[in-house]
Amino acid sequence: MVKTEPQNLRLYDLEGCLPSYNVKSTIVQCVGTDYVFLYGGFDDMDILDSNVYLLNLKTKTWEVDDKHDGLYREGHSAVYISNGNILVFGGVPYDEFPVPSVTRQRTAPATFRKDSLMMIYNIYDRKWIGPPPFALDNAPSSRSRHACCLSPDHSKLYVSGGLVKSAPLDDLYCYDLTSGSWSGPIRFVSRFDHFITVYGDKLYSFGGLDKDMNHVKDTITFYSFKNHTIGQISIIQKPESSTILGKEDELNSEFDSHSTYNPNDCERLYVDSVINSSIILDISLPSWSATSGGLIISNFDLDDFETQETFNIRNIAMIYNRANKIDVMNYSWKETFVKENGTLYLLGTNFNSTNVVPDTANATADSIPGEDGTTDGMDEMENEEASGIAKLGALFEMKLSDLGIPFRKNISLEKSQIQSSIPLSMDYERFLLSEQFTDFEIVTLADEEDRDKYQESFSITESDPSSIKIVKVHKAILLSRWPHFQRLIAIGMAETVSNKMFIPEPHRWVKGLLYYLYVGTINVDSYVHGPYTILDYLGLSMLANMYELPDLRTLAMHKLFKLFDQLQLSFDAQNDEMISILLKLWRELSFANEIVLRVKVMDMIRRYWATITRSKPFFSLSKDEIVKLCQDSSD
Repeated sequence: MVKTEPQNLRLYDLEGCLPSYNVKSTIVQCVGTDYVFLYGGFDDMDILDSNVYLLNLKTKTWEVDDKHDGLYREGHSAVYISNGNILVFGGVPYDEFPVPSVTRQRTAPATFRKDSLMMIYNIYDRKWIGPPPFALDNAPSSRSRHACCLSPDHSKLYVSGGLVKSAPLDDLYCYDLTSGSWSGPIRFVSRFDHFITVYGDKLYSFGGLDKDMNHVKDTITFYSFKNHTIGQISIIQKPESSTILGKEDELNSEFDSHSTYNPNDCERLYVDSVINSSIILDISLPSWSATSGGLIISNFDLDDFETQETFNIRNIAMIYNRANKIDVMNYSWKETFVKENGTLYLLGTNFNSTNVVPDTANATADSIPGEDGTTDGMDEMENEEASGIAKLGALFEMKLSDLGIPFRKNISLEKSQIQSSIPLSMDYERFLLSEQFTDFEIVTLADEEDRDKYQESFSITESDPSSIKIVKVHKAILLSRWPHFQRLIAIGMAETVSNKMFIPEPHRWVKGLLYYLYVGTINVDSYVHGPYTILDYLGLSMLANMYELPDLRTLAMHKLFKLFDQLQLSFDAQNDEMISILLKLWRELSFANEIVLRVKVMDMIRRYWATITRSKPFFSLSKDEIVKLCQDSSD
């Protein structure tokens, strides 16, 4: 059941047989299906779980396959390969690792040992099968808490590091899913509980623990397939925006309930963004023992090696408190995954709901109350420990595009597209810049001040040359790229006869729109003769929404998140120009209903509220805007 929602975010109460949150379990989104696969691990009472749990994202219902008693795993890895099949590798099947000779024993593919190194589960047949005999030849040793990933074309599986009897491994193996053969080992980096991914000609390792049991936070290690070398990238961590407080906030208890989350006391999960091969999500969730807590969503771009925080629990709390008074601080998020359509999901527990249920499944006759209401065989402490188990009964979803993460296909396809499209896009760019052979004109407003004047009277005359600017364009190119323009010409509007169209928006914004239509990018600095500012990109995102250009909107939001990140780090509350930018961002984002970025801007305004409300830009707002700003700040 979906709760009353703010736009762009969804919070569901899941139904069905709710699984407990198990430590060292694995969760895999089954690409092209409605299912998510959850398997293995152990609960807070160290009880292993052999059930397979399948979450149907269409019905928001958990389904359980409990027909495989004794098939335990913890610290294993899993990937979706195709046709409903999930490949599970490694992990601890019992309390200890199996003997290597036993693990590598050849068995028929239809049946297999419960301590098999590899096994496949099919979500349609609800059956496990073992590997073909040859798939174990030259296979890696049994291990747990390792990392694995698929190659961009899904033809190879890479396995890195892990633990064997508490000893960290530094090897890297490759399994060819087509031939069923292993290659390796290659000496890589000593890691466990880490994340790996392939981008371009390199395999990258994020996070985890090193051989000295230190958490790896500021280093990314990579292996080059091209020249077989290993390298490291040092990352200078920026201060989290959730910890950057204005002096006013330090005395404002209103923020206390959303500021108690310590980002250092958390579990960092790295997840492929799926829709963009260069961007890795860094999601900080509460530690496994936490009963409530926070959330920080960041991303790392492998193209420019920049990291930025995009969303946190404080932002979500502001949205839900305003929309329907839901206290999201009662939720504890435990798992995360991304669907191929660019939707980010979080799985967790609402401790104010029936997601926390009595542990009746493990109750015995000794714990059944007698006639006097007492129980035998379980003392008061045990009753308290078993009285509630966190169930994964809450699901949160949001679009990655709302976080400014643009869609891009895998790197091999992307390179071929770029190589084939560069000459054509460059020709179109030259065509636009030169204004040769143009047959259509776009009439725009000169700047934002003229836009404000126009919105007051909704009239303007071309006789005032200072208030308008004209851009000359090519009708054929706009017809091929702009659905709104196609409709306008198709129904024979006046623009068809006059070959002129009026867009009552600032000149720089419209030129950004036209540049995108011609070239497909928004690197417009050369076209507008100067740097495109955060307010320009904001205007561009508004035009994208107005003219239903979702790809342009996502590209503009990507720039906005990066520039807003820079604004937060350099913000001077005594600088009226910066305050003016902040207030303009709030006003236009409110008008455009860009709720995710708007709440981040509003959070920043609240941090500097006392200073902002004494500034000149604040008093230049209209009465209605001041009232609206005060309402937003109090929500």
